[in-house]
Amino acid sequence: MNRMLHLACAALILPPIAGISHAESWNCRNKAVEISCGEGECTVSRDHTPMAVTIFLSGDMSFCAYSGCWQGSATDILATGQYLTVTGARLRWTGTGAASGESIAGSATVDRKNRTATVMIAGFAHPMTCERNPASG
Repeated sequence: MNRMLHLACAALILPPIAGISHAESWNCRNKAVEISCGEGECTVSRDHTPMAVTIFLSGDMSFCAYSGCWQGSATDILATGQYLTVTGARLRWTGTGAASGESIAGSATVDRKNRTATVMIAGFAHPMTCERNPASG
């Protein structure tokens, strides 16, 4: 119930403050590099399959890589100036492999002015380039 109240408040507050529509979405990809981080160190791999991230301002989000996606609803949405940060505390893996059905946290911060993002999920810390999909209608 607390999560529902938080999202309902965000739905009422975000448009006047941030000037954004909840039907708007962002699609981001890490075209240049893959970065994996753990235990205070990060490793860069240029030989990779790009991850795709889609964020709907309605709260839906997906982080897709390799053989599936982590999908779910945002638990926090924060719009400050040109930055939009969306965090999901329980994103469920909907692909193949040992992680199938498990839930993890993930976060993306989109710089709406420069159309870039930083995404963190499952040990990945990716810089990404993004495209805005305006609200239809």
